[in-house]
Amino acid sequence: MATFTPYRSLTQFEFGYLDSFFAIEVVSPGAEQIERDYIEKVAEYQERGVSEYWIVDPIEQKITVLVLDQGSYTKTVFSGHDAIASSTFPQLNLNS
Repeated sequence: MATFTPYRSLTQFEFGYLDSFFAIEVVSPGAEQIERDYIEKVAEYQERGVSEYWIVDPIEQKITVLVLDQGSYTKTVFSGHDAIASSTFPQLNLNS
């Protein structure tokens, strides 16, 4: 069973040591939500050391996978029938 809570800034949470941490966001319609998921959360998650962050964008029909590498994210965009690659879940078998 999964529990989902509305978006709250990561700064509201206290994290201990994170060996591997994964975040996924689904983009909602609207300029404010798009900016939040593609700009604000990217910077926030990168600063907090989130090792892999997925942005699922049903509007643009794409999935952006950001992987933390030496303190900065490298970005790969998947669309159409692309097979999604994940360093956190290497055996994952999904298409965009």
